[in-house]
Amino acid sequence: MSSGEIWARWEVQARDVAATSAAEDCTCEELVDHLFEYLDHQVPREQEERLDRHIAGCEDCQDRAQAENHVRQVLKKSCATAAPATLRTRITQQISIFRRMTH
Repeated sequence: MSSGEIWARWEVQARDVAATSAAEDCTCEELVDHLFEYLDHQVPREQEERLDRHIAGCEDCQDRAQAENHVRQVLKKSCATAAPATLRTRITQQISIFRRMTH
């Protein structure tokens, strides 16, 4: 799910926040405890809906979730870049030199 889709979902949920009873809402602490699982869609649907509602109504948690999404996107882009072919050779050579010096 793209970050645009996530934000669109949160905007829709924001409209429903007022209708949600306090007993069904989660806290900032619960969101922090489950943020990674939530972003990976690894929480039960009912909990995901509660977290959606919370994020829609809590600017701090929106910022937290947005920051984590940004970090994930940067890491994903960074991991897509292959290391130079000569890097493995240089590392192997350095390991060999280190082993000779320590044995």
